[in-house]
Amino acid sequence: PMDVFGGAPRVLGYPRPVLVKCGSDAVLKCQIGGDPQPDVVWEKKNEPMIPDGRFRIAQDGKVYTLFISSVTLADAGQYTCRAKNNIGETYAAATLKVEEQVQEVQLIQPFQEQQEFKVIPPEEEIKTLKQPQQPQPEKEADLQYNKPRFLIKPLSLRVDRGEDAAFSCKLWGDPLPEVIWQKDGKQLKEIYESSHFHIGHQDGGWFQLKIFQTRAPDGGVYTCKAFNDHGEAVVGAVLLVEPVPEHRGESHQNGYTNGHWSPPQNKDKRPNVRHSKDLQLNVSKAKKFTVTEGKHAKFRCYVTGKPKPEIVWKKDGEPIAPGRRHLLFEDREGYYTLKVLYCKQQDTGLYICAASNALGNTLSAVQLSVKGPPVRFKRALKDAEVRERDVAVLECEVPEESIPTAWYLEDQRLQPGNKYGMEQKGTRRWLTIRDVGADDDGVYLCEMPDGGKSIAELAVKGGITFSMASPEPVTSVTCAQVKPALIFEKHKAPVADLPILVFCGKCQLSSTVLASTIVKKLPRRLEVLEGENAAFCVEVDEEEMEVFWFKDGLELWDSHQTIIKNFGKTHILVFVNTSYQDSGTVIFKAGRSRTSSKLRVKAIRHCPPICPVGVQMNTDCPNGVILSWSPSPNLQASTKSVYVVEFQEMGSQEWQRCMTTETGTSTEILGDSVPCEGDYRFRICCINKYGRSGHVEFPNMVHLVPSPKIKTQLKNAVVTEGEDAVFSIELSVSMIGTWFLNSTQLQASERFSISQSKTLHILRFHNVLSVYDGAEITFIATGVRDSAVLQAHQSPSASPLSKRPKSSLDLQQDRLETVVERVVGKAMEGIRDSMDFLQKELIDHMETVRNLVDKVDQAQSETRGLKRSILLMTGIMVRVRLERSRCAGDGRPSLAKKGRKQRGVRGVRPASLRSQASQS
Repeated sequence: PMDVFGGAPRVLGYPRPVLVKCGSDAVLKCQIGGDPQPDVVWEKKNEPMIPDGRFRIAQDGKVYTLFISSVTLADAGQYTCRAKNNIGETYAAATLKVEEQVQEVQLIQPFQEQQEFKVIPPEEEIKTLKQPQQPQPEKEADLQYNKPRFLIKPLSLRVDRGEDAAFSCKLWGDPLPEVIWQKDGKQLKEIYESSHFHIGHQDGGWFQLKIFQTRAPDGGVYTCKAFNDHGEAVVGAVLLVEPVPEHRGESHQNGYTNGHWSPPQNKDKRPNVRHSKDLQLNVSKAKKFTVTEGKHAKFRCYVTGKPKPEIVWKKDGEPIAPGRRHLLFEDREGYYTLKVLYCKQQDTGLYICAASNALGNTLSAVQLSVKGPPVRFKRALKDAEVRERDVAVLECEVPEESIPTAWYLEDQRLQPGNKYGMEQKGTRRWLTIRDVGADDDGVYLCEMPDGGKSIAELAVKGGITFSMASPEPVTSVTCAQVKPALIFEKHKAPVADLPILVFCGKCQLSSTVLASTIVKKLPRRLEVLEGENAAFCVEVDEEEMEVFWFKDGLELWDSHQTIIKNFGKTHILVFVNTSYQDSGTVIFKAGRSRTSSKLRVKAIRHCPPICPVGVQMNTDCPNGVILSWSPSPNLQASTKSVYVVEFQEMGSQEWQRCMTTETGTSTEILGDSVPCEGDYRFRICCINKYGRSGHVEFPNMVHLVPSPKIKTQLKNAVVTEGEDAVFSIELSVSMIGTWFLNSTQLQASERFSISQSKTLHILRFHNVLSVYDGAEITFIATGVRDSAVLQAHQSPSASPLSKRPKSSLDLQQDRLETVVERVVGKAMEGIRDSMDFLQKELIDHMETVRNLVDKVDQAQSETRGLKRSILLMTGIMVRVRLERSRCAGDGRPSLAKKGRKQRGVRGVRPASLRSQASQS
């Protein structure tokens, strides 16, 4: 097993957490082995610990010790023991905790304060004192300690094609983590045959990935993801596969990384590509593709196979190398892609995608034609090459002096200012680029309003520096500024005025022109999805150079999720498993040269929502149903979702939308929600901006009856006097209704015909008179009411026209008819007015009649009271007569006689009066 990871440093004994009191000494120990013996340093916060004063470092065999004397609170924290040799590196971490020396005094002090001031209750003090001693933080630390950690991370490799490549790492975690290896975000079994790689595990937490007989497509970013119950961790490493000498330049597809990065290739112009079997290509059957000059051409080729095929793109039989205008990558959908940017006339040709592996090869060809613009430049731009901090001038000539132009650096429009100068004279146009840097390297375009473009590539090489050699000590120094008499014949323009310090004394002054510093710069921008790897590659001209990587102004360092590696002149930066926070500006610096790139991490593509769960139907409510459901537990709360409820009538195949809701988990569906009476079933789904979930059908069915609605409203009728007027109305359901004319209910008669056919109601008004002009026709049913207006016009006078001239008799007859019409019209108006007057009088008389009826009713009630009085008097008279007759039989005087006698004393009525009373 040791041949996999060789003699890389490995931790034999891990340092333990140390707890000391302030002012005492602390000792941290770590046991590390390796062959050759590793160099070991102790670090705190990524800063090496320098043995000085209170810090001392000692070694006893494989045990490395860090001594800290007179510990202070500032010494608390995490310390790292890092070991490295020429095979690999490893590290181990230990935590130092420092307690304050005055802790025991503080235990007594609060009680003294309580006793003196009587403020703090004792139970509160005891609770406060016990809080620092609770073991909960220790448990949390244990959980963190048991998470997966990479004690030794895999190293980036560069191998020749055909050699084996092996990655190894050492993990810690409790329980021991599980491991998944990926390449460029894909599972290895998806892209490799099982015999091409091997994944191993050994005691002590070692995990290995070995790739046999590497091929060009094996290059890329490999990640190792470890996870257990307490968390996960990810690290990455880069693999570069170099072509062997006899195949140098054979493939330019080394290290596909989803279109994010392809390592630099050999600069041979005409590599000799050989396949096991030459394929004959019928050029006449190649597909044809036309693009306008200045536009992009994109070729995609989908090839599958195991082993994964190697891809070579060719133009007219010559291999295409990646460059400013040629991008070669494999996209996220698995297509091998060639993109030709800002096409020129010379890009016309036959493009071939050649794929091959150990089992065979195949070809696919496309004929590209680049069409020139309608109006061409009189003189096109030419490619240029300048050095850093130089001035670049691009020149072209348009057909006419009045034609305006715009300048672009690829897709960025340039504006005049300190950096760019734009001039024109006649038909000539100039673009001046001052203080050229590596980021100015690219494709420049001059564009006319009609879309015509002229394209040129600007190559930026190294700058000019001046160095001094002084064999003798300088005795006196003075400074002055001079202008260098250095002129570049290519642009016939002097270099920008650079201040040069001239030292006067016994020294020698010499100038040296350095070669290119940055050979391959960063892409202008890079976009990746969350969770993918973002890889940057820069090539410089010297192997031993001090370089720096920055992001948003902060220097980057190698870590588990940030890979910084150099292979000779090639420098690589990889952000592993990117997140949104990784977006920013990435800068690479080498000496005075720099190149930058904009990194954008886009949100990962979201899937459609998951359908709701727990659907239920409650049919207890009359003529309605209550539907309820629950959101899926895996539904993304950050994405706005809408629930859609649909219904289907029994016997129908069509589902119709019933209602939508964003936050509700229940809804009531009434009979009015359906178009007609019937049995209905319901289903629900969830929709967001990424798509629609599956449908979930509610159990059972429910019978619903909708309320009546007007499907066809009443319409106003316009007829001529004597014609029939027809009114019709159609309802949503069949039901009985009533017709009214000016609030008077209509019945079927000779004048009115009323009919109904299911949901259609018809009223026919026969022989309409003009007096009904403006009458209101109303239809009323349960929950339905609608009205229309009847317009009845008088019949036009029928006077036949004659072609002969009218005589005087005819004219008199016409005048007479006109007079008669006027008289009749006025008479009719009078009749209508009289009818209105009579109607009003009738209403008034009706009021009088009502008053008379009320008085009669009152008189009748008074008469009934009088009748009751008469009957009462009659009864009294009968009783008197009976009493009188009874008294006459007994010989006693009756009460009436006694009364008369008593009254007789006072006076006797005349006989005439007595006789009248007896008669009454």
